[in-house]
Amino acid sequence: MRNFNFILIGIFFILAIFTSQPAKADDGPVLYKVVISEEVMGDPHALSAWREYAKFKKEWRKELFFKTFPNEKEYRFTYREELDCRKRLAEYWIDMKKRNPELSNEYLDKLTSVYNSLYFPEYIYKYFHAGSWEVRKNRFRLDEFKEWAKDNLGWHFPKTYSHLDIIKF
Repeated sequence: MRNFNFILIGIFFILAIFTSQPAKADDGPVLYKVVISEEVMGDPHALSAWREYAKFKKEWRKELFFKTFPNEKEYRFTYREELDCRKRLAEYWIDMKKRNPELSNEYLDKLTSVYNSLYFPEYIYKYFHAGSWEVRKNRFRLDEFKEWAKDNLGWHFPKTYSHLDIIKF
């Protein structure tokens, strides 16, 4: 039994080394655990879409952030990340619905309608804006989006049914 425990510890250690990425240049390894909300657990198609979103978030945090912002020493949540991840989510859902037209999910269907409009960047900025974003507000057509949203979004509430938990060593 003792040897089995050592083998398990060894496997975990090897996995941690090969699947980790520093959040800072001088920090130790970081693992990201994908967490999916129980609200979508009963819908395997929505669950799959939100898993794809989280998977791409993980890729952003481990690789794409530092490639996109090579002078940054520490990860931070960016507009570009959320735009790319929501775009991936919408495209994934669109592809699933092409193969299975009867699929329906209130939020994902609404997201794809926004994605297919001219206002996807404004939608991301308006509903998901975070203080760490270094993006000029005047680059968006927020007044036009507000008018469009009245007719097309109604009482829309943005959703996020997956996220990443950080596991540091």
